[in-house]
Amino acid sequence: LAGLQAENDSLRRMELHQTSDTHRIDELKDRIAEAAAELEARQQRKATLLHMKKRLDVNQVAFDAHIKGMEEALVASSREFEEVKALMRQLETGNSTAQEALRTALDKATKERELRNKQLAQRRLEAANAKRMEEWREKREKARLKLDAELRGDL
Repeated sequence: LAGLQAENDSLRRMELHQTSDTHRIDELKDRIAEAAAELEARQQRKATLLHMKKRLDVNQVAFDAHIKGMEEALVASSREFEEVKALMRQLETGNSTAQEALRTALDKATKERELRNKQLAQRRLEAANAKRMEEWREKREKARLKLDAELRGDL
């Protein structure tokens, strides 16, 4: 009975956590709980970091594609700028040529107008002279007819 009592006391002390082994077990359980919490925190951190890395990888791909698109747009824009510069030079050359042609045409038109005005003035003078000649001829004709009539005695 004393053995049973001792065993019962031993079990009761174990149940009440009053033995060195139970203290050791409690300490180990606490350390296991701490280690499990730390492990869970590390796993959570690892999962978070992996998720962040995955997002960064996806974003990096998208960013690289965006940068490549921008580089292509820049190259196309630069090429278009050079084309526009070449077209502007052509337009400026064409404009200069057209302005020179306009000046030449205006000079030619001015000279032709002056020539026509001189010719018109000359023809007007010739017409005035012809009119005076005609008037003089008619006057002479009338005077001759009058003289002829006087000579015939009609008057």
